[in-house]
Amino acid sequence: MYNYRLKTITPIHIGNGNKLTNLDFIQEGNLIHVISFDKYISLLNEEQLNRLENILQYKQLNDLSKEVRKHLKECLKYRTRLETLTKNNNIQEIVEHIKTTFNKNGEYGIYIPGSTIKGFIRFAILYKMIKENPNIIECKNKNDKNNVSNVENKLFTIEWKDNQSKTSYLKTMSYLKISDSETISIDHLFINYIHVYNSKRPIAEYVEVIKKDTSIRLKIKEDFKNFIFDSEINKNNIKKVQDWKEACYEFSKDIIENEINFFKQRNKENIVKLYQELKELNQKDSPLLRIGKYKGKISQTLVLLSQKNECLRTSFPKTRRLVDNSIPLGWIKLEKIPEKT
Repeated sequence: MYNYRLKTITPIHIGNGNKLTNLDFIQEGNLIHVISFDKYISLLNEEQLNRLENILQYKQLNDLSKEVRKHLKECLKYRTRLETLTKNNNIQEIVEHIKTTFNKNGEYGIYIPGSTIKGFIRFAILYKMIKENPNIIECKNKNDKNNVSNVENKLFTIEWKDNQSKTSYLKTMSYLKISDSETISIDHLFINYIHVYNSKRPIAEYVEVIKKDTSIRLKIKEDFKNFIFDSEINKNNIKKVQDWKEACYEFSKDIIENEINFFKQRNKENIVKLYQELKELNQKDSPLLRIGKYKGKISQTLVLLSQKNECLRTSFPKTRRLVDNSIPLGWIKLEKIPEKT
């Protein structure tokens, strides 16, 4: 039974590692037909295969689209739409969002992996620990990065004794169980045009995203009640994980404030206004999380690295990836679903 809801506040992209090329889709204006090219080939006779070989040899993409349309119904995987302010969009490649089969008919659906949510939560807890005590990470010199990872592993491991005084070493995050989200219809999937803001090079790409204002449910289970605290350190480290919502709230709050300062300095008032709205939406009992690709290093490292610690210090990124150069990616709101009475 699902007990939490994620609501996308800005577009979300979680990649599956693949990109769609001109052989994988047909574009008709803003409508994108994603096809199985292997399925299409299987439908052709020898004469048609020879014609296809000639089309591919001379890269006659318009002719290829005409040929595929003749069998579009048989080889279609799903349809989606391009949503962008950019004009004259001639798409060559699309970065795919993770998806799975939706039902017994083989239709595609989209979801958010539980590991993606848990990864943000873990990092938020670590951030809170270091923010409260920057000296928990020590290093002999500024290049000693391995110690950061070692301390992180130690902070999420406790020594626990059972009733027979047998000692075990337990990973505290394993007692916060987060399922993959439910699978929802491909109707919630759009294609956005992503720009790299403040870059010297005109970098941009087309990306499948879960669109804004999409609600998707998942299950979160906390299983800490059987712990016997035999030390104050164990008790404190478990408490940090138990207070994961507050950690997410504080982490997101600091990210948002940093982004507001970043865009204020560049007179991007429209983006500043959006982040001020995000700041209001971020609540201790229903925090904002930033997940997926294109969120930038800022959401995972910048705030941590701002601590006065040689092990954590690095140069701050000056670019941001934005939808149509105006909307940040990756922001979702986590809300508990009220129990039925």
